[in-house]
Amino acid sequence: MIDIKFLRENPEAVKENIRKKFQDEKIKLVDEVIELDEARRKTQQEADDLKANRNKISKNIGALMQQGKKEEAEELKKEVSEFEIERLFNGEFDNLNAIIEIHPGAGGTEAQDWADMLYRMYVLYAEAHKFKMQLISYEPGEEAGLKSVTIKINGKHA
Repeated sequence: MIDIKFLRENPEAVKENIRKKFQDEKIKLVDEVIELDEARRKTQQEADDLKANRNKISKNIGALMQQGKKEEAEELKKEVSEFEIERLFNGEFDNLNAIIEIHPGAGGTEAQDWADMLYRMYVLYAEAHKFKMQLISYEPGEEAGLKSVTIKINGKHA
């Protein structure tokens, strides 16, 4: 709370205090921008390195295929794919399970139908990747589709 009497008696001191406060906030924002830019540069460098390595590996796979070593080439492709997935899912929460809620909102029957298609796509994806799926709630639409659905998907990188 601002003391009006102090403000009237010391307007320049109050103005200087406000300037300092905003200056400190600007410095914090600049530091955050610099930190984010450094993180972006590091990530971009890592992406560039991975792309270069992937190109080298692709050439090696092609050479193996030409030499008639199809099994070795397929194994190398599988290892690269697994590495890419591990690299992609290396965040703090990436090993956790997922809870998905779908609510079509406004849009009537078409939105409900689209929500049902989306739900089926998630179910098929979970089954294809051998995730364990649990239906928490399902409310069908009046004519077609669904009004709401909640599913839990369990598994590594779900």
